[in-house]
Amino acid sequence: MECSETVCRYCGVSYLIFHEFHQLHKQLAQLQAELEELREVGQKEKERRKALEVDKEERERALQLQMKRELKSEFLYRPIGRNCTHRLMTNTQHL
Repeated sequence: MECSETVCRYCGVSYLIFHEFHQLHKQLAQLQAELEELREVGQKEKERRKALEVDKEERERALQLQMKRELKSEFLYRPIGRNCTHRLMTNTQHL
């Protein structure tokens, strides 16, 4: 092939180099789009994890509060001493 067949007459760039440059440019655009998608997915995942962590903390607080209430209730209504317990048990047996 002659040089005039492989080189652009206007700019002098080889068609092979121009073709490779064009392919690389397309590949770069595609990879940039994929990278942006992955960044968005990563951001959404961070937000989900944070929401789950907040939900977990709220549930743990609610559970601790419930346990404290139950313990407080149990403590307030628990008879003091062995005789009181015995009387309570004998009184409930008669019911």
